[in-house]
Order: sequence, then C-alpha cells, then structure tokens
Amino acid sequence: MITLLKKDLKLIFFRKQGIKEALLLGLIIIFTFSLASSNLGPLNPIWVGTIFWVSSIFCSVLIFRELYEMEERHKVWELLLISPISIELIWVSKTICGIICLFFLQIFFMVFILIFLKSNIMIYFFPLILNILIIDWGMGVIGSFFGGAVGDLSTKDSLLTTILFPLQLPIILGGIKTWSHLSAGNPIGEIISWINMSLAFDLIFTGVCLFLFPFLYGKE
Repeated sequence: MITLLKKDLKLIFFRKQGIKEALLLGLIIIFTFSLASSNLGPLNPIWVGTIFWVSSIFCSVLIFRELYEMEERHKVWELLLISPISIELIWVSKTICGIICLFFLQIFFMVFILIFLKSNIMIYFFPLILNILIIDWGMGVIGSFFGGAVGDLSTKDSLLTTILFPLQLPIILGGIKTWSHLSAGNPIGEIISWINMSLAFDLIFTGVCLFLFPFLYGKE
C-alpha cells in the first residue's frame, strides 16, 4: 500500500492535470468571492467557511477523478485488480492520497482567505486544522468510492459533483458551522456536538465504502 501511495502522490503532484488544475480552480473561486465582497468589509465567518468548503468540494472532485483516471489512461487498472494486492488496500491508498492532496490545497486556500477575504482564522488555528482533517476524512472516503464507481464514464465530472454534494452535505454543514464558530473566537465546547457528528459520519461511511468497494469490480 505504501508503494501505491508513493506512486500516486508522485504522479499527481508532478502532472499538469490533477492537483495543479484543482489548485487553480479553488483560488479562482476564492478570488472571485473576494472581488464580489470587496466593498462590503470583512465577511461574516459563516460565509467565509462556506467559500472554503465549496472550493474544497469542487477540488476534491478533480483530485479523485485524476487519481482513478491515471490508472485507466495508462491501462494498468486491470493489472492492479489481478495483482495480489487486495482491492480494499487499493481503495485505502487512493483515499489517503486524495486526502493528503486536498489538505495541501486547503493550506493555500487558508492563506488566500487570510489575504483576500481578511478573515481572522488564527484565533483557534490548531482546532480549526483538526476539524478540517476530520471533514476531509469524510470527503475523501466518499470521493474515493465514487471516483472508482464512475469508472471511465465521459460524464464523470458532472456525475461526481451531483452525487457528492448531497452525500457530503452533513459534514460540510458541520465544517461551516465549526469554522464560523472558531473564527468568531467562541469556546470550542459549544461545537463538540458538530465534531462528534462529523466523526460518526466518517466512521459509518468508511465502513460502508470499505465493504462495498470490492463489489464494484467483482473482486471479493
């Protein structure tokens, strides 16, 4: 699994598509909102959190599309399926790689939000980072599952976006609520219920996707 993870990270970070395309999309979204709100003063933290997570959702679609498309493009997906490596480990490797890539992009998003949207995200910086990782876990699990499920369909981008938005809505709402709460400098204890909900979501969908993914390729 470590070998697969290293291979995917190397390919996605050094290819023209994938992470570079996703980074550009996310920065365009943030910059566009910053221009639209330039005369309104500092934005409400809940809107800043919404911009951050909307950018993250669209970028996750591009990341997981590229992660699975790399294998299809080079005709090695079938070789992976017949290899001694279990299909579950392939999925776990893709999921971890996608989460790492997404978090890497989100670091840039936070810098741009700090600069262009003038949002104070440093009050509870480390709890905010921890919450982002919790949300990314759920986004990565679902994104990786459906990234593999849509296969080589030509409509995979629109299909992924249509599927992922409704499924990710609970944890995205938790992420937005937590972001706005922490950015406003409110006590962490008041959002424990949202964090617990996000963790429960992550654990449930991790188990479900891990169980169902082998059936997508008929390899049990």
